[in-house]
Amino acid sequence: VLELDKNEKEDLIMTGTRKFFIHGWRLAEYKRYTITFNVTSRDNFGAASLEILTNLPPIRGRFRVNPTTVKSYQDKILMEAYDWYDDDIPLVYQFGYSLVKVTSENAKTERKAINGFMMDEKLSTYLPFGSLDEGDNYGNLYLDVWIQDSLGAQANKSLPVKSMKDKELDYVN
Repeated sequence: VLELDKNEKEDLIMTGTRKFFIHGWRLAEYKRYTITFNVTSRDNFGAASLEILTNLPPIRGRFRVNPTTVKSYQDKILMEAYDWYDDDIPLVYQFGYSLVKVTSENAKTERKAINGFMMDEKLSTYLPFGSLDEGDNYGNLYLDVWIQDSLGAQANKSLPVKSMKDKELDYVN
Protein backbone atom coordinates (compact mmCIF):
# COMPACT_ATOMS: atom_id res chain seq x y z
CA VAL A 1 0.00 0.00 0.00
CA LEU A 2 1.35 3.40 -0.99
CA GLU A 3 -0.05 6.20 1.07
CA LEU A 4 0.49 9.78 0.03
CA ASP A 5 0.00 12.62 2.43
CA LYS A 6 -1.78 15.50 0.68
CA ASN A 7 0.84 17.81 2.21
CA GLU A 8 3.72 15.99 0.47
CA LYS A 9 3.75 18.10 -2.70
CA GLU A 10 6.92 16.39 -3.99
CA ASP A 11 5.14 13.03 -4.09
CA LEU A 12 1.79 13.92 -5.64
CA ILE A 13 1.44 16.70 -8.17
CA MET A 14 -2.00 17.87 -9.25
CA THR A 15 -2.41 20.12 -12.26
CA GLY A 16 -5.21 22.41 -13.35
CA THR A 17 -6.15 19.94 -16.10
CA ARG A 18 -6.96 17.29 -13.51
CA LYS A 19 -3.88 15.21 -14.16
CA PHE A 20 -1.60 13.89 -11.48
CA PHE A 21 1.96 12.58 -11.27
CA ILE A 22 3.60 10.26 -8.74
CA HIS A 23 7.40 10.19 -8.66
CA GLY A 24 8.70 6.78 -9.78
CA TRP A 25 10.98 6.32 -6.79
CA ARG A 26 7.86 6.08 -4.63
CA LEU A 27 6.74 2.91 -6.46
CA ALA A 28 8.38 -0.50 -6.18
CA GLU A 29 9.15 -2.70 -9.17
CA TYR A 30 7.03 -5.79 -9.77
CA LYS A 31 4.06 -4.31 -7.92
CA ARG A 32 0.45 -3.76 -8.89
CA TYR A 33 -1.09 -0.55 -7.56
CA THR A 34 -4.71 0.50 -7.42
CA ILE A 35 -5.29 4.24 -7.35
CA THR A 36 -8.74 5.29 -6.25
CA PHE A 37 -10.17 8.75 -6.62
CA ASN A 38 -13.11 9.83 -4.47
CA VAL A 39 -15.08 12.97 -5.25
CA THR A 40 -17.73 14.36 -2.97
CA SER A 41 -20.05 17.31 -3.10
CA ARG A 42 -23.00 18.27 -0.92
CA ASP A 43 -25.40 15.89 -2.62
CA ASN A 44 -23.25 13.44 -4.60
CA PHE A 45 -20.41 11.01 -4.25
CA GLY A 46 -18.31 9.52 -7.03
CA ALA A 47 -15.36 7.16 -7.19
CA ALA A 48 -13.09 5.74 -9.86
CA SER A 49 -10.17 3.33 -9.65
CA LEU A 50 -7.18 2.78 -11.87
CA GLU A 51 -4.95 -0.28 -11.64
CA ILE A 52 -1.33 0.00 -12.79
CA LEU A 53 1.57 -2.42 -12.93
CA THR A 54 4.99 -0.85 -12.54
CA ASN A 55 7.46 -1.35 -15.37
CA LEU A 56 9.49 -4.52 -15.08
CA PRO A 57 13.02 -5.03 -16.37
CA PRO A 58 13.68 -7.45 -19.23
CA ILE A 59 13.54 -11.11 -18.14
CA ARG A 60 14.58 -14.71 -18.90
CA GLY A 61 17.68 -13.84 -20.87
CA ARG A 62 21.06 -15.46 -21.10
CA PHE A 63 24.59 -14.14 -21.37
CA ARG A 64 27.35 -16.12 -23.07
CA VAL A 65 31.08 -15.38 -23.35
CA ASN A 66 33.55 -17.18 -25.60
CA PRO A 67 36.38 -17.88 -24.83
CA THR A 68 36.56 -17.58 -21.04
CA THR A 69 40.36 -17.28 -20.92
CA VAL A 70 42.21 -14.80 -23.16
CA LYS A 71 45.55 -13.03 -23.56
CA SER A 72 44.94 -9.39 -22.70
CA TYR A 73 44.82 -7.06 -25.72
CA GLN A 74 45.59 -9.99 -28.10
CA ASP A 75 42.66 -12.42 -28.14
CA LYS A 76 39.17 -11.26 -29.07
CA ILE A 77 36.30 -12.30 -26.87
CA LEU A 78 32.68 -12.58 -28.02
CA MET A 79 29.89 -11.50 -25.66
CA GLU A 80 26.29 -12.43 -26.52
CA ALA A 81 23.04 -11.54 -24.76
CA TYR A 82 20.15 -13.60 -26.09
CA ASP A 83 16.58 -14.73 -25.34
CA TRP A 84 15.70 -11.57 -23.39
CA TYR A 85 12.01 -10.68 -23.23
CA ASP A 86 10.13 -7.50 -22.44
CA ASP A 87 6.83 -5.99 -23.59
CA ASP A 88 8.45 -2.58 -23.95
CA ILE A 89 10.60 -3.01 -27.05
CA PRO A 90 13.04 -2.35 -28.55
CA LEU A 91 15.63 -3.70 -26.15
CA VAL A 92 19.12 -2.18 -26.14
CA TYR A 93 22.34 -3.69 -24.79
CA GLN A 94 25.46 -2.29 -23.16
CA PHE A 95 28.52 -4.46 -22.61
CA GLY A 96 31.33 -3.84 -20.17
CA TYR A 97 33.61 -5.34 -17.59
CA SER A 98 34.19 -5.04 -13.87
CA LEU A 99 37.55 -4.99 -12.16
CA VAL A 100 37.89 -5.81 -8.49
CA LYS A 101 40.68 -3.76 -6.96
CA VAL A 102 41.87 -5.10 -3.63
CA THR A 103 43.94 -2.98 -1.28
CA SER A 104 45.04 -3.63 2.26
CA GLU A 105 42.06 -1.54 3.42
CA ASN A 106 39.19 -2.74 1.19
CA ALA A 107 37.98 -4.19 -2.09
CA LYS A 108 36.43 -1.91 -4.71
CA THR A 109 34.58 -2.96 -7.85
CA GLU A 110 34.93 -0.63 -10.80
CA ARG A 111 32.60 -1.09 -13.78
CA LYS A 112 33.68 0.13 -17.21
CA ALA A 113 31.34 0.29 -20.20
CA ILE A 114 32.79 -0.85 -23.53
CA ASN A 115 30.00 0.64 -25.64
CA GLY A 116 26.92 2.82 -25.32
CA PHE A 117 23.50 1.20 -25.40
CA MET A 118 22.90 -0.37 -28.82
CA MET A 119 20.45 -2.76 -30.45
CA ASP A 120 23.12 -5.36 -31.29
CA GLU A 121 22.98 -8.38 -28.97
CA LYS A 122 26.64 -9.26 -29.60
CA LEU A 123 29.97 -7.54 -29.16
CA SER A 124 33.44 -8.79 -30.01
CA THR A 125 36.36 -7.00 -28.35
CA TYR A 126 39.77 -7.21 -26.76
CA LEU A 127 40.06 -7.15 -22.98
CA PRO A 128 42.52 -5.50 -20.62
CA PHE A 129 44.36 -7.41 -17.95
CA GLY A 130 42.22 -7.85 -14.86
CA SER A 131 42.94 -7.73 -11.15
CA LEU A 132 45.61 -10.22 -10.14
CA ASP A 133 45.07 -12.75 -7.39
CA GLU A 134 48.31 -13.37 -5.56
CA GLY A 135 50.23 -16.28 -7.09
CA ASP A 136 48.01 -16.39 -10.21
CA ASN A 137 49.20 -15.75 -13.76
CA TYR A 138 45.75 -14.62 -14.86
CA GLY A 139 43.83 -11.47 -14.04
CA ASN A 140 40.19 -11.79 -13.05
CA LEU A 141 37.51 -9.78 -14.81
CA TYR A 142 33.75 -9.95 -14.78
CA LEU A 143 32.12 -9.29 -18.12
CA ASP A 144 28.80 -7.50 -17.84
CA VAL A 145 25.77 -6.91 -20.02
CA TRP A 146 23.04 -4.39 -19.22
CA ILE A 147 19.73 -4.89 -21.02
CA GLN A 148 17.32 -1.94 -21.11
CA ASP A 149 13.74 -1.72 -22.35
CA SER A 150 12.25 1.29 -24.15
CA LEU A 151 11.00 2.75 -20.86
CA GLY A 152 14.40 2.54 -19.13
CA ALA A 153 13.96 -0.54 -16.92
CA GLN A 154 17.22 -2.54 -16.77
CA ALA A 155 18.43 -6.05 -16.06
CA ASN A 156 22.03 -7.23 -15.97
CA LYS A 157 24.17 -10.36 -15.94
CA SER A 158 27.87 -10.94 -15.25
CA LEU A 159 30.27 -13.76 -16.03
CA PRO A 160 33.86 -14.28 -14.84
CA VAL A 161 36.74 -14.53 -17.32
CA LYS A 162 40.50 -14.78 -16.96
CA SER A 163 42.79 -12.44 -18.85
CA MET A 164 46.43 -13.47 -19.11
CA LYS A 165 48.89 -10.62 -18.85
CA ASP A 166 51.16 -9.96 -21.83
CA LYS A 167 54.65 -9.32 -20.51
CA GLU A 168 54.93 -6.25 -22.78
CA LEU A 169 51.70 -4.64 -21.53
CA ASP A 170 50.80 -3.40 -18.08
CA TYR A 171 47.47 -4.22 -16.46
CA VAL A 172 44.60 -1.73 -16.15
CA ASN A 173 44.58 0.40 -13.01
